[in-house]
Amino acid sequence: MSLINGRYKKVGRIGEGSYGDVYKCIDYLPDQPPRTLPSETCKLVKDVQYGLISTDTDDFEENFQNQFKENDKYLKEEVKIDSVEEGKESYVAIKKSKWRRMDYLKHSFNFSTFKEISFLQELEHPNIVKIRDIFFKDISIYVVLEYMVGDLHQLVHKDKAALSPSHVKYIMKEILTGLQFMHDKNIMHRDLKPGNLLISDKGEIRYADFGIARYYEREILQDKETDSAQLTRNVCTRYYKPPEILYGANEYDFSVDIWGVGCIMAEITLGRHLFQGENELDQLNKIFSTLGNAVEDNWPGVSELPNYIEYDCEIQEDLDTLFSSQTEDFIDLIKNMIILDPSKRFTVKEALEHKYFTSEPPACLPSELPLPVPLTEAIDDFTDSD
Repeated sequence: MSLINGRYKKVGRIGEGSYGDVYKCIDYLPDQPPRTLPSETCKLVKDVQYGLISTDTDDFEENFQNQFKENDKYLKEEVKIDSVEEGKESYVAIKKSKWRRMDYLKHSFNFSTFKEISFLQELEHPNIVKIRDIFFKDISIYVVLEYMVGDLHQLVHKDKAALSPSHVKYIMKEILTGLQFMHDKNIMHRDLKPGNLLISDKGEIRYADFGIARYYEREILQDKETDSAQLTRNVCTRYYKPPEILYGANEYDFSVDIWGVGCIMAEITLGRHLFQGENELDQLNKIFSTLGNAVEDNWPGVSELPNYIEYDCEIQEDLDTLFSSQTEDFIDLIKNMIILDPSKRFTVKEALEHKYFTSEPPACLPSELPLPVPLTEAIDDFTDSD
């Protein structure tokens, strides 16, 4: 039997993303201790995000290469299986990311992959997908994750599942609980959307895809001369991108995640995207047609944002109208997450403590959540050209 890295047998492709494909595989050694990135590498990744180390320096290049020279053999080592013990194998998902060795081309590696591995190693929580193993093969890095049957986007948009208020409440509690764990560790996800929320065969919700997540502590990031903590604007998928990012803000905080949570809450309730703009300007138009225009009266400082444009939109359907069939508690919670001024949005703690979660109807049990139909595309071979 031909196995990948001595223990994995590929079943088929289950997804693809910006940085590589995801495969469903059988793990014949599920009890094997996971290989991990060394703590020194994780610290280096963290220091880069805080701006303490630049990736454009020769020191960084040399430091990173030296660490991988020490761990390269360990992460490429194959375990030889004499025989397969029936009944012990389990399914896993393997995310394959292309990576050219640093020996070949300066700055050619995919830093997002190392960021994601580093985060997953640190974030052990029931609502965050578990990392099982990592290994190198030829020009790729393979990240082995627990297998999940699908994601929230698939459940809502492809399977057209009719989610009841109890289903929505359970999903929202899971999302916010996982997010609170991240925010307590000073981590912003920055790409909240249904496609990054996986569902297990037991109905559990897990966060995935930490490729653009980052650590955030204003005191560390803050520039002493300008009193600012500048961040990239290239975050969040358009439909879930908050207005401050759309207006070009390069200084923001955990409230960008709360906006995304609010958009998800609306989407799984309506069965469609809340704000579906064709481009970023149209995205703002869609937002303002529901929430009203962004002006100094309702958002102090908005006119100073780099790409600020004054809109003159008429409200087509406000949140009260859109969710008229929902409870007052539901509407109050979503209105405190989807709010233009980021400083007025709920924190994740405030959202979790909202009376919505203790009012009727109660949240369903995990086992009562409809499951997405598993999708697996058969692939004949698992090669670096896949």
